[in-house]
Amino acid sequence: MTAYRDTVEALRTQVAQLERELDGQLRRVDETLLPLRRVHDAKIRADAIPDDDDDTHEIHRRLAEYAEALRAALVCAGTHADPRPPPGLTPSRRWTSGLARLIAGPPVAHDEAVSVIRGLDPATVVTTSDNHGVAGQFHAEGVPTSFCFCYRYRLTRGSLDPYSQVGSITMAIGVPLKTPALRVRPTSWRDILFLRPLGVVPRGPVGDPDLDQLFIVQLGAADAGQLLTTDVRGALLELARHDPPTLTVGEGAATLHWYSTPTPAPIGAAARLLAGLHVAVSSS
Repeated sequence: MTAYRDTVEALRTQVAQLERELDGQLRRVDETLLPLRRVHDAKIRADAIPDDDDDTHEIHRRLAEYAEALRAALVCAGTHADPRPPPGLTPSRRWTSGLARLIAGPPVAHDEAVSVIRGLDPATVVTTSDNHGVAGQFHAEGVPTSFCFCYRYRLTRGSLDPYSQVGSITMAIGVPLKTPALRVRPTSWRDILFLRPLGVVPRGPVGDPDLDQLFIVQLGAADAGQLLTTDVRGALLELARHDPPTLTVGEGAATLHWYSTPTPAPIGAAARLLAGLHVAVSSS
């Protein structure tokens, strides 16, 4: 009996720890995704045990049942929850050095990018800000999002200034590790002249002719196309009016990159795209 009581006390401690873990998960996960009915019923049976009950076998059985229900809910939460925060982004030093910088001069101020993003989320946090660029985090329609902005140097043809500066913008969110891999990149002349006619890259895997005209969609799995919902495709096409972006999903992150000046229109479209992708991932 003493050994049984020790086991019961150990189970009580284990149950308390599992409850705390599940509470933490529930703050981030929609309750409809969890098998809460089983947890609820098992908790009622465990709480109904009288404090003076000497039937240690029954106490052990009910607590073990509750612990197992909590474990199952935690596994489900880990499957459906977004297990990773948005990846940290830092400005690259590669594009702000060398001959181009000597000719074109140092990058212009990055305050404009931060101002636009703070227009979407006044609580935007800047983690890096120097001559190479600016990076930080904000909430895009409620979704934690990383951002990075810097200026690249681009060779300018037919101009007295051989180099000009162009804004390079990256935004990213965290996604579950189970999310199928997906890559959407701008169509190039090589795709049009060679790769598509030869069947090296597929044509129209999601059945959207507007998207097919501007982008190459590469699916890591058959169901990856489900991530390109109407909202996501619409935001992609809206952002493409400024510059066709590259969207990469996989390994716990969804990353969006494009080139433009940091104005509200493209950054707003990118924020809507990532928020729509977050909804699509949560629903898949």
